[in-house]
Amino acid sequence: IDTTGHLTETLSYNTGAHQIRFGGEYRRAQLDVFYQRNARGTFSFDGTQGPWASDPTVSSNLKSLADFLAGDVSSSSLQVGQMQDVYYMNSFAFFGQDTYKMRSNLTLNYGLRWEYFGPFYDHDHRFSTFIPGQGGIVFVGNGIDSLYPKRFVNFAPRFGFAYTPQSKLVIRGSYGIYYDQPSLNAFGDNRPPNSGATGIIYNPAGPSPIFSTTRSNYTIVSGQPVFGNPTLPPPPYGVFSVDQGFKNASLQNFSLNTQYQLSNSVVAEVGYVGSLGHHLLEVLDVNQAPPSTLGTAATRAAQNKLRPYYAQYPNYATINQVGSGANSHYNGMVASIRTIAWHGLTSKFSYTLGHSLDDASAVRGLTPTDSRNLRFDYGNSSFDVRHTFTSYITYEVPTPSWGPRRLVRGWQLNSLLSFYSGLPFTVYAGQNISGTFESKDRVNVVGDPASGVSHSLTKGYVQWLNPAAFALPSPGTYGNETRNQFYGPGFASVDFSIFKTTPITEKVSAQFRVEMFNLFNRTNLPIPNTTFTSGSFGRISDTIGDYNGATGIGAGEPFNVQLALKLVF
Repeated sequence: IDTTGHLTETLSYNTGAHQIRFGGEYRRAQLDVFYQRNARGTFSFDGTQGPWASDPTVSSNLKSLADFLAGDVSSSSLQVGQMQDVYYMNSFAFFGQDTYKMRSNLTLNYGLRWEYFGPFYDHDHRFSTFIPGQGGIVFVGNGIDSLYPKRFVNFAPRFGFAYTPQSKLVIRGSYGIYYDQPSLNAFGDNRPPNSGATGIIYNPAGPSPIFSTTRSNYTIVSGQPVFGNPTLPPPPYGVFSVDQGFKNASLQNFSLNTQYQLSNSVVAEVGYVGSLGHHLLEVLDVNQAPPSTLGTAATRAAQNKLRPYYAQYPNYATINQVGSGANSHYNGMVASIRTIAWHGLTSKFSYTLGHSLDDASAVRGLTPTDSRNLRFDYGNSSFDVRHTFTSYITYEVPTPSWGPRRLVRGWQLNSLLSFYSGLPFTVYAGQNISGTFESKDRVNVVGDPASGVSHSLTKGYVQWLNPAAFALPSPGTYGNETRNQFYGPGFASVDFSIFKTTPITEKVSAQFRVEMFNLFNRTNLPIPNTTFTSGSFGRISDTIGDYNGATGIGAGEPFNVQLALKLVF
């Protein structure tokens, strides 16, 4: 339950060729968060517990159902502890800017913004972080003043210009620095893939530690607690931390574009856009052991002894730390042509050629393959779409001179076109090859992944990758594949609609719509299964709409028709 209050004020002053503005804002956020993940427990009934387990005449599904009805549990887990807390955050901002019309054909914009984003805090002092120099797990308010040191140096200059060397040509450029407020998810519900602690209230310490307890091979007895009186499991524990040098992410945005009027109704534009991101949020296991040939679960205890903090904190395993060491880089070319009321046609056709690279793309930061070398994860961003073409077309059908006016007037044809190249992905080994237990081991690329595969639908799936092009790396290594090296299928959709607007009175009209989505019923596919050791590796057996949780109508879904009646008054 998020509640945010803010006070905002802006003053404007015009003098001569200057339009000056000053302003500021105070914002206070209260986030009542209850990540009750697995608070009711997870129970597995697999048919191996009852007297029917060894009966070959009974199907496995029936055995599992029998175990469930009899209360025979093969395995179970429960998250214990108070997982609800109220998070607070204060932020301030002040700015000053000037729009200066230097000449009739040249306008400059420049200004400076200062921003402060305070660290998250709570009144119950349940937030904690791992600080090695202060004895391990330290609670905010009972050991340190804030989750990480406050920063008051977020200054963000902005500059832009618009120049018209001739009546039909406009050249625009801009540069600015922008700071970002960190996402609460990264601190409160990180969900790392290495089974470490998931947030700043999940450390196994203090008066109300949060931990998982398990129990296997038992029968539920009425009136008896399933998990008894849960206590902290034996160490080593996963621990959560926040880098004491954490900084707000900053993004430098810059652009240069040219717009030219080809005729009274046609305008063309081409330009460059770019950005540089620094201090982006990432999550590292600062207690990650170096790669080793101890690559099985049976050697986890031996692997723990290789961790950097083992000698000082032998009870700690993974130490997932939110930091701000990631970077990003984007370059893009944009081009468009726009028509306005050209023979009844209004349209815009846009094309973008772009490339985005970074160390981490996820909101939560997600631990990299090698926390000791974040640069090893520098590669194509998870949202890197190289080619994008979009357009809208609206055609006002001329009213003919014959026929009933209410019937023949008010017709409009519309179309939306979207074409995208595929999204990148990484192939993962699915095994602990490196011996680090970070669940991010990659593979070796030994051939052409597209060789010998048709990319056509066969037996209910598309084989997008050739498994023979990959191999498991040697024990103690990460593989030679780069992050997000490969790309999935492209996406395309053409939508079409017909509008008929009929006036009812002088001020009221009715609009009837026939809207068709994915007009040509194109099958749009997501990325394939990326786990090399999976039996369905490299296959696509879903559509992008279902993959993204769509509801049946819209991008990525099959051909659909929607009828609507709209009253306009």
